Amino acid sequence: MDSVVEKSKAVSKDLVAAYIDGRKIPQRYVTALQQLRSAYGREVSLQEVLDGITKSENDYREAVMNGFGIPRREAVEMTEFARKHVYEDKEVATFVATFIRALDITEEEYWMFVTDDYQRLLTIARYKNSSRKSVEAN
Repeated sequence: MDSVVEKSKAVSKDLVAAYIDGRKIPQRYVTALQQLRSAYGREVSLQEVLDGITKSENDYREAVMNGFGIPRREAVEMTEFARKHVYEDKEVATFVATFIRALDITEEEYWMFVTDDYQRLLTIARYKNSSRKSVEAN
């Protein structure tokens, strides 16, 4: 996992891979995700990682526009649960520690990031689940 940290830290903290609706997507984040996926046996290019982030952002925006946003409180509760139990699984704990080191952030910054991600992912899941149920009903 040290190579993940080294390759990610080699990228300037100020370098931006993309802007999506005004939100900066740091190149270091994209590089860290690519390196972590590679470390876990899933080879992807930087462009594939960025495409996935862009798709997720577009899905999130569509879900919110259709009224499927989840309350921040729900995302915070999910984060608190995850934070309480993350160290019960050594592989997950290693992943979290590596990600924190690779991005050169504090653990608190990491959990704020996770909360934002949970809010996006839960919103997208709720929207897609609703769309699936709608199709099945017809």
